[in-house]
Parts: sequence; C-alpha cells; structure tokens
Amino acid sequence: MKIAIQFRAKIKGAKKAVAYTFGLAMVSISIMACGGGPDDPIEPTPTPTPIENKAPSAYGSVDIDNGKTGSTFYFSANQSNDPEGKPMTYVVDVDGDGTYDTSPVSTNTKTSHIYNQAINANPRIQVKDDKGLTSVYNVGKVGIWATDADKP
Repeated sequence: MKIAIQFRAKIKGAKKAVAYTFGLAMVSISIMACGGGPDDPIEPTPTPTPIENKAPSAYGSVDIDNGKTGSTFYFSANQSNDPEGKPMTYVVDVDGDGTYDTSPVSTNTKTSHIYNQAINANPRIQVKDDKGLTSVYNVGKVGIWATDADKP
C-alpha cells in the first residue's frame, strides 16, 4: 500500500518533510514552500514501497548427539538469521514427532531437554520471527540409551 499526503503551506520559504511509519506502510507528509497562489506547484513526494517480511533461516545444533537416559541435552538456534534483522524465538521438537516440546526462547539463548527414556530421535528446531513467519531445521539423530549395555 502506498500513501502520500501533501499540504500547501502559505508561508513563503517554508519547507519541511516528516515521515511516519504505520506497520508495513510508510506515510510521508511533506510541507512545501509556495506563494499561496492557486497555480503554485506542489512538488510530489515519493513514498517508499512497504518492506516485505521474509521468513527467517533456521539453523540449530545440540551439544551432544547421544547419552544415557537422564542426560541433559542443550539446543541452540543462535546461528539462525532473520532477513530484516528482527529478534526471533525458537522451539524444539525433541523427538521428531511433529509436536514442539519446549517453551519459546530467544535465539540468543540455549534451551535444554532431559530425555527420560531410551530413544533414537530426530529433533527439529523451529525459528519464528516477529511477524510469525517460521523456518525449521532438522538437527540430526540423537541416541539415548537406558543402560550401559545399550550404549552404541
């Protein structure tokens, strides 16, 4: 959406431009110099095109890829990127079943999960930007064993 609002100023030599941003639309308000006559031209004010929000790029990791039940695994999404440079949050699907199991946290922090049962999991990290667009990264296989005899 492009919006341009212009005013005629009857003050000779007055020239001032003010810009306001509302959401994705940029509104420019310009007050231009004019002599006050009906034939005085008003200079057109270009209005910037709204910025399109693009989905973030998810990238994540887990500190270890296998361990005994009861072990704490730390997940990170700190290398994820938002094209607009806005803050992001992430959640982790710790077992790869499609349900995100952790609470949303900033991509600048780590989140953890304790696996309480033996499993070969394929965790996924979902990153969300400030406008709600998401991206998913498959971390890779994580193996959890119950006893030392089960250890790979």
